[in-house]
Amino acid sequence: MKTTNCPKCGNEFEYEPVMLLGREFGSKRLCGPCMEISNTEAGEEQQKRIISERSMAWEAICPPLYQMTRQDHPDLNAAILAEVLKWHDNGDGKGLCLIGPSGRCKTRIIMLLAKRLHFEGVNVYFTAATRLAWAFQNQTGNDPRNGEARDAIIKAQKCRVLVLDDVGKEKFTETVERDFYDLVEQRTSYLRPTHWTANATGPQLEAMMSGDRGGAIMRRLREFTEAIAV
Repeated sequence: MKTTNCPKCGNEFEYEPVMLLGREFGSKRLCGPCMEISNTEAGEEQQKRIISERSMAWEAICPPLYQMTRQDHPDLNAAILAEVLKWHDNGDGKGLCLIGPSGRCKTRIIMLLAKRLHFEGVNVYFTAATRLAWAFQNQTGNDPRNGEARDAIIKAQKCRVLVLDDVGKEKFTETVERDFYDLVEQRTSYLRPTHWTANATGPQLEAMMSGDRGGAIMRRLREFTEAIAV
């Protein structure tokens, strides 16, 4: 054992030196109490850094309008919000669907869940169904927008939790319907939850699609979705 003075508090303390090739390894040593304080401060700084990084990432994920949504927003249905916020990823691939007329704050409610998940460290991606349809139709070619479209599709496929807003507002062309089917199939096959909102009911959505894929898409969505009327 050796004795030295703590460079932080000046108190004398004993320590057991670590020898490497006949020389003592390490020079700056803190006493036990100062080391504990230092570790705590480092942990707090790391936590602040993580929160700051996630806050910046959230600004890129969530549109500004919904960033300002608070849980006490006067137009939110408190009972439905509480039910939605209880959702946790159980590894079964099942998400939520909020169905109801416009003006019921479906997007605000589902984005409050997305925010909670994001700040818990979950990989969340948000997109409108119309934006995703644009990506499906513009993913080929060398235009920079084609790269943006491909990037959006990959994020929608690979993220742990996808939040898809206003399903049914897009036009189900052959390309959009085919790629939407592939997206649903891939996400459910890998048990990646999708939360989505819609004004139309399941039968109404199915009627917007072709008989070839519409039934298959809606069957898979029903299997992996808990519907909540808003």
